[in-house]
Amino acid sequence: MSLIESIFLPKKEKNEFTFERYLKDLENDIFREKMCLGICEQNGGTYLLKQFSIEPNALYVGAMGSGKSVAACFSLVTWMLSNSDQTILFIIDAVKGANDYRALFKFQDTNHVYPVLSSEVGIHRVIDLIYDEAMARRELFNSVKAESIHAYEKATGKKIS
Repeated sequence: MSLIESIFLPKKEKNEFTFERYLKDLENDIFREKMCLGICEQNGGTYLLKQFSIEPNALYVGAMGSGKSVAACFSLVTWMLSNSDQTILFIIDAVKGANDYRALFKFQDTNHVYPVLSSEVGIHRVIDLIYDEAMARRELFNSVKAESIHAYEKATGKKIS
């Protein structure tokens, strides 16, 4: 590192990701109501966290075999370990039969994860269920002019389950 780089780019203390740190962070509830979209290796193993109730979107892009399913599974397992009490998860994978998401089926016993693998009827039922729920929530949100679950719960004092 040159003198100029050391002045303008001071060396940061490394805080590398370890499985033990991850387990400790789970215990300390740092993932509560946050979706962990990944771990930034170049930034000392920090987590990329988003408040999923405010920003309910994630996109995993890459070539076949690049780890999209692994990254999505990591995000979903982390979410379920921290937030399964407020989550219902439907697994739809008509191509591979959800083999990449086997770890999530351990939550099936808690009635929070439902496999809807490749059945056309099952997939249509899930789409209808999600649509009905979205329309019901739209009515609830419109009744108090709320733009999100958080805003609705704050305005009404009621939790959406």
